[in-house]
Amino acid sequence: MCAVELSDLACPCCQQPTWRLYTDIERYVSEHLSRDITLKELANRFAYSPNYFGVLFRDQVGVSFNDFLVDMRMKRAKEMLATQRFKIYEVADLVGYKSLTYFTRMFKKAYGMTPGDYKKLG
Repeated sequence: MCAVELSDLACPCCQQPTWRLYTDIERYVSEHLSRDITLKELANRFAYSPNYFGVLFRDQVGVSFNDFLVDMRMKRAKEMLATQRFKIYEVADLVGYKSLTYFTRMFKKAYGMTPGDYKKLG
């Protein structure tokens, strides 16, 4: 029997989803972050109706597709800002935000600081 921490069982959001499509979805989203990715587009790609796919995604992953997408974009932005190679507006564009103001607002909501402040830390 494998040793499992009780806290791991209590926090489903901390576990990697076991849905067999999850890896393909994650890869697709990661490869297309700079584009405007929609639930409808993803549902069509994997041959589901958008409504069913949205419900299935939330049930299997534990968060809405939109929250998943924002989280992936913010993680990629954080990685890019840490390298110091990119300007903030370039990072925003590369992770799919056409509005620098909106990108800054989303980054601050996710990490408690602006992208500029985070970049200064690195």
